Amino acid sequence: MFGLLSVLGRLVGGSLAEPVGHYRLIKAMAILCAVSCLTIWLPTTKIAGIVLFPVFFGFSSGGFIALCPSLIAKISNKEVVGTRTGASFSMQALGALVGSPLGGALVAWQDGAYSGLKIFCGCSMLGSACFFMAASRAWGKQQAVTNNSSRA
Repeated sequence: MFGLLSVLGRLVGGSLAEPVGHYRLIKAMAILCAVSCLTIWLPTTKIAGIVLFPVFFGFSSGGFIALCPSLIAKISNKEVVGTRTGASFSMQALGALVGSPLGGALVAWQDGAYSGLKIFCGCSMLGSACFFMAASRAWGKQQAVTNNSSRA
């Protein structure tokens, strides 16, 4: 179910990026990932939560993953798209390399409980949403300066 909804999130995210806006959509997907971790996965003890979490997290994480390269292409000159995409995937790889051992350490530290891991996951996605909010604001200011200087 998670994988299917992740594919659906990638398709929907990619098709909505232009009409909705790349930054708006990636912020929404990051927030939905965080909210699903902190409000569905963290407190869940019933089967409904176990079914709902992969629905929301799968869809939103799929959209988040698909939007990163298209966002880079949207805000970059064509000469540097490859370099910036490579740098982005290198940072993602670093997170994947460190995330699994860190998650295992959190679970071991709590004697097999997953609440620390769930909180870490949700807070990481909230941090990502905050980063994209700041980047969106900075890019918007840069666009305004560029547009004003080209009119003069």
